Amino acid sequence: MTVGVGLLLAASLTNLVYRYETDRLRHSAERRLSDIAFHIASRIDRINVVLQVSRAFLESRSGNAITRERFQRFHLHLQEAGMLEGMQGLGFAALLSPGDVATVENRIAQDYGLPRRLWPAPAGGRLHSAIMLLEPADEPNLAALGFDMMSEDQRRTAMEAAMLSDQPQLTGPVTLVQQLDDPRRAGALMYLYVNSDRNADLPGFLYAPLRLEALLATVLEGRYEGYAMRITDVEMPQTAVYETAGYQETQEHRGAASRRLEAAGRIWQLNLRDPRMANLVTSLPMTFVVGALALISAMLAGAATHSLQAYLRNARELGRVQRRMLAQKDLHLREMSHRLKNVLARVSAIARQTANRSEDRGEFLKSFNGRLQAMAAAQDLLTRAVPAGTSLRALMTAELNQLYDDSPSNVSIEGEDIHLTSEQTEALGLCIHEMATNALKYGAGTMPGGQIAIRWDLDGQMLHLVWDEATTAPVARPAKPGFGTRLMESCVQGTLNGTLGGEFRTHGLTIRISFPLQSVS
Repeated sequence: MTVGVGLLLAASLTNLVYRYETDRLRHSAERRLSDIAFHIASRIDRINVVLQVSRAFLESRSGNAITRERFQRFHLHLQEAGMLEGMQGLGFAALLSPGDVATVENRIAQDYGLPRRLWPAPAGGRLHSAIMLLEPADEPNLAALGFDMMSEDQRRTAMEAAMLSDQPQLTGPVTLVQQLDDPRRAGALMYLYVNSDRNADLPGFLYAPLRLEALLATVLEGRYEGYAMRITDVEMPQTAVYETAGYQETQEHRGAASRRLEAAGRIWQLNLRDPRMANLVTSLPMTFVVGALALISAMLAGAATHSLQAYLRNARELGRVQRRMLAQKDLHLREMSHRLKNVLARVSAIARQTANRSEDRGEFLKSFNGRLQAMAAAQDLLTRAVPAGTSLRALMTAELNQLYDDSPSNVSIEGEDIHLTSEQTEALGLCIHEMATNALKYGAGTMPGGQIAIRWDLDGQMLHLVWDEATTAPVARPAKPGFGTRLMESCVQGTLNGTLGGEFRTHGLTIRISFPLQSVS
């Protein structure tokens, strides 16, 4: 019970520490992810501001305002101000009807000195939006001039959303024209519609091409140290907007955090994972330490309780043994006193009987001395019986010879000779000694003509012994059982595992003793 309670407490304590550690790891990851989301949102807002400022600049001019010279100069100012960090460039895509295609192609040739036709080949029945201006004019950006952005679904959807909302709109993950040679790297474009009503030039879109991996790497540098993260577009979860090495999807919530971020009309899913959480020992050290200590404490408490119980059991057993020894000591003392009284009573009765039957002093001394020697022989027989035991007839004869010389005429013994064990000899010897002494003091041995008939027989392994006395004078029944009776009950019932019974008659008594020969406690 102690171990069970200890283990229950250990499990509860370990669970509390586990929850504390997992909550701490999760909250740490959530704080880290909140910081990352804030800086990503800040960078997207900065690009948003660049587009808003650029539109305000273009719409503040009248006439043929969108020229490459002015656009290039404006781009240079923004770059020097550090506002273009993370952007691959700043461009303008004119919104065209089929009749405007030639005008845009001529403008590209005039501004950049490149003979560039609208590509891919324009399809009839829809609007076109060709990249007309793109700075800086490096090789990848020059390759994008003349590209019809309305020809691709992701770009067209974002441009239409920008027209309707009049706010910057980000595309889902796309392959930038500037990186057609490496389509594995996800890119995106942010569009802002420029209305022709506020400018005499063609309507179109200011846009910022973004290489997402490069953009987010500059934003996240040093912010997810020790973590792995993945950013996806909710509408296109199969393509990662950004993913670090070692990132793995897992159901484990320790050291993990997830949240969504609104980025210029798109919803990004940000997932942060701690790869160290795969190792439970290193990720949850306090849980394992507390669990181990709690388990050891439970075992020690159980061992201590067991030792205490053993001590108490031993103490109780010692007390019980001491009480039993004291009881045995008291019993032995009382038995010794009883035997001494019996011996004195026997000596007195033998002397009295011997005197009644002797003609002179010499005959008395001879007969009296013989009977005393018979008593000594009976005691020697009991002593020699341990541990080998003795025969029932020899035990019975030795006891009775103390009362009635060597050949008593008033005593009969019937039964085959049976060997008794040492325990049976000692217990049954005490009973025969008690019955013989009582006969000598109160019964058939006290009066002339008294008869004692002793017989026994075997019923299987059960020995049945009958001691029958017949007296010439009435015998008084004792008022209550004496010590001798209790001693016989203890010997027969306790040691021999047998039964003791008897009945008194007007002129005698009968005592019956039965016990198994092979069963001695």
